[in-house]
Amino acid sequence: MVTKVIMPKFGLSMETGVLGSWLVEEGDSVTKGSALAEITTDKITNTCEAPKDGILRKILLPEGEEAACGEAIAVLADTADEDISAECGGGQSEGGAFADSAEQAAAASPVPEKAAPADIKITPRAKKVAEEQGLEYSHIQGTGLLGAITISDLKKHGIPRKDPAGAASVSAAPASASVPSSASGSSSASGPSSASGSSSASGPSSASGPSSASAPASASAPASGPSTASAPAAAPKAVFDTRPCEGEDVIVKMSTMETAIAKAMQNSLLTTAQATIATEAEITELVRVYKQLKGKYTNAGVKLSYTAMLIKAVAMALENHKALRSTMADETHIKISSRIHIGVAVDIPGGLIVPVIRDANMKDLRTICLELSDLTQRAKDNKLTSDQLGGATITITNLGMFGITYFTPVLNVPESAILGVGAIIEKLMVKDGGFYPASVMNFSLTHDHRIVNGAPAARFLKEVTASLQDFKWV
Repeated sequence: MVTKVIMPKFGLSMETGVLGSWLVEEGDSVTKGSALAEITTDKITNTCEAPKDGILRKILLPEGEEAACGEAIAVLADTADEDISAECGGGQSEGGAFADSAEQAAAASPVPEKAAPADIKITPRAKKVAEEQGLEYSHIQGTGLLGAITISDLKKHGIPRKDPAGAASVSAAPASASVPSSASGSSSASGPSSASGSSSASGPSSASGPSSASAPASASAPASGPSTASAPAAAPKAVFDTRPCEGEDVIVKMSTMETAIAKAMQNSLLTTAQATIATEAEITELVRVYKQLKGKYTNAGVKLSYTAMLIKAVAMALENHKALRSTMADETHIKISSRIHIGVAVDIPGGLIVPVIRDANMKDLRTICLELSDLTQRAKDNKLTSDQLGGATITITNLGMFGITYFTPVLNVPESAILGVGAIIEKLMVKDGGFYPASVMNFSLTHDHRIVNGAPAARFLKEVTASLQDFKWV
């Protein structure tokens, strides 16, 4: 019996994974539950396990490439001579589901023979399948990392090309087309393109763009009319240092986790409306209580930390601030979570990982301390499970141990807020005209302004700092 090995889903928010390395080779015998490959996301590196006993007959996803969750990455068979040809088409049989869905899509919503130029993001494997199957994909809105088109997107929305020449029809289009050209041929300042992809009559492409003579006039839309298919605005191009190395300069390849984190951070900034508010809070009483409890907790085998105390204070405050428990469901709807899960950023070799304490508002401080210690150690040992990652309501990131007093954290999407915690510093405070020594800590709250406005964010932060003084939860 032939069985597909699919890209596993390690967390609630995981949509794609990168194949870090294969741990077995084609032709190797494997047993059910044995490790086949290392899979990396922006949150975790974990192993993909064999779904059954058998022989690894075919590897479909090369190392370093990305695939959507549920996409076939390899094929197992019971014997070395069993026919697997129907399962070796990149997760679909040759001419099978891809062809059927493409024909249906073509009948329902044909696209123009010549697409407007655009910076199209597509995973390497999806691009390969598109070329093999002769599918048009310029009209597809990708659902992968940074909006990249995935195998799944291609299966659902790919349309057979009317022009067998393929991508050449996509890369070359007249300057008079209604969708703006790429960076080398952008619209002039007098007439920028609209968000829908239509061009103003007074905004022709610059002289550096392609000439209208490069394609038949019949392919171009009237300058004043909208394009046949609207296209999303292209994201700003990344800037790379392509200068040759000098002296002892070196170029080092990023790990799969580092690459995934970089993409996630860029995606966070490009897809959300981030704003940061900050406050300096006096925590003299918190320091006193911490010192008082630390010995008792240590004697009981429990490691008390300021982070654990912050987790409890944040979780309690979230009960009263539903905006901070919300995420974008789509462009016009907000999802309000009924449960409170707190993510904690943990620095590990090669990256950053965010394990999650679930239902933190329902747990006492001692339980939170125990879970935090366990999750932190598991993160450093790369032993976190999928249910210990993803789905956080809010993330706490603490750089106080490095002496950092203030910073602006980046949202861990789809969360609507992340709390940055600075170092505890001693300073003189003024009260009733006199000076007194105090312990203070800076808090910075980055929030998604689409969901959380400034005033609700400020009220939440105020409640968190107040909770660190009255200790109703201790």
